[in-house]
Amino acid sequence: MMLITSLSIVLGISLIMNIFLIWYAFNSIKQIHYDQVQINGLITELEELQDMIGVYVGHLHSVGELEMFYGDETLRELMRHGQTVVDAFRDYQNSYSSLLEQKEDTGDDETEDNQTTQNID
Repeated sequence: MMLITSLSIVLGISLIMNIFLIWYAFNSIKQIHYDQVQINGLITELEELQDMIGVYVGHLHSVGELEMFYGDETLRELMRHGQTVVDAFRDYQNSYSSLLEQKEDTGDDETEDNQTTQNID
């Protein structure tokens, strides 16, 4: 009788812990997915911003080449500054793109390892 009571208590505790761990894993996966969607949206917005700044710099170049403004130092500085901003966005985009690729490659390797292990069994 004592053994059945002890096993019932252990089973109840185990059941509660398993339910908690499943709930925790589900919420963690949901949060990771949400974060990934947010990061992808941010990258898209940064690419659009980079394109807009690139168009702006191109417009500055075309205005700077007009006879009326040719050789104007203020426009030259604006063009240099705009190009610096575009380059900074490119560097930022490249660093995050390489991080995402590394993360995807790591995920693909783990998936392939799991499939190989399953095929061996």
